[in-house]
Amino acid sequence: TREAVPAGARAGIWEWTESTVRSIPLLRLLPGFFALGFMGLGRMVVARYYFTYVLQDTRSYAFFSQGHGLLGGLGALLGVALLHRLFRCRESACVFCCAVLVAASVLLCTVNPISLGTPVVLIILWTGSLASGMAAGLLYGMLPGTVEYAQRRTGARSDGLIYAAASFVSQLGGAVGPLGLGVLLKAAGYTQGSALQSAAVLAVIRGSMNLLPALLAAATIVALLSGIPVHRPQGAEESVPVQG
Repeated sequence: TREAVPAGARAGIWEWTESTVRSIPLLRLLPGFFALGFMGLGRMVVARYYFTYVLQDTRSYAFFSQGHGLLGGLGALLGVALLHRLFRCRESACVFCCAVLVAASVLLCTVNPISLGTPVVLIILWTGSLASGMAAGLLYGMLPGTVEYAQRRTGARSDGLIYAAASFVSQLGGAVGPLGLGVLLKAAGYTQGSALQSAAVLAVIRGSMNLLPALLAAATIVALLSGIPVHRPQGAEESVPVQG
């Protein structure tokens, strides 16, 4: 459908930009999109090093990557269809998913993964994949609410810019994995082609694989629990967005 807007009331690029920048709910969602970008792409690059040097089981990387993709897609469906109805609020449901991701990542940070065994590590990693997929569906489901909020606050409807901002931050999160890992590995003394790496290199790989997702998910929780809620119920005041 097309929204009928009188020619004299159409907003210009500056009004659209202001509407996007002043959208507090969008700013609260951006840490989550950054985390999802890293979980979807950046972590997969880190995972190849993780299975090669930390777990020393390169064959299991294929199982992890396939399961990561399947559970991420399934999680997106479950997040919208199940958790939204259970919590009746996308923000609360997304906080729950991020908390699960934090718990799974912290567990792998504190316990020696080799002592757990590859099957147990895969289950824990896939739990994080499912949780991140659920969070993805919920975060994208909150974008229409941010568009309406910005329109009520500024009078300009900037759907394109808001969705583009979320997409850009997500792609930026995906780029952090390969770029950041390369810089850190070089600083730690990574030796290309060597089957044995130093303790500093292994610590960088483990931190990038588990600690960084935990920190990003925790930042998402803090952002979602602070500020103005995204949604408002039917019949609420137009000038005051209320969680619903």
